[in-house]
Amino acid sequence: MHLGQGDLPIAAARAVAPDLIIGASSHNPTEARAAEAAGASYVNIGPLFTTGTKPWSGDFLGIAGLRRIAPFVHVPFTVMGGIKIEHIPPLLQAGARTIAVVTAVTAAERPGDAARALLAAMGRGLK
Repeated sequence: MHLGQGDLPIAAARAVAPDLIIGASSHNPTEARAAEAAGASYVNIGPLFTTGTKPWSGDFLGIAGLRRIAPFVHVPFTVMGGIKIEHIPPLLQAGARTIAVVTAVTAAERPGDAARALLAAMGRGLK
C-alpha cells in the first residue's frame, strides 16, 4: 500500500496490516524521516520534475532535492515525478535505484521501445 501525506497514517495502516509493505510519499527530509520513524517499508521521494500525471502545487524537487532527502532515508526509497530517460544518469548518481515513470512510457509513440530504453539506461548507469 502506498500512502500520501493526506492518507491514513502509517501507524494505523501498520496496526491493521502488520505484514503489508507500506510506502509513504515524502517531499522533504522531515516527511521522509517521519515516514521511516512511523514504520514505512519504503519512502517515495518526489515529485522531482514537472509532471502532468498528478496535480502538484509545491516545488519540484529536482536532483538537488533528491540529494537533500536521500541521506535521511534508511529504508529503501523510490523516486517519481516527470522522470524522462535523460534524468536516469543523474538520478543514479544521486543514489536512486528504484525509479517510477508514467508518461515516459505511456505517452511514447512506441511504449515498449520506451520501456526498453529506460531499462537499458538504468543498466548502463548501474555498471
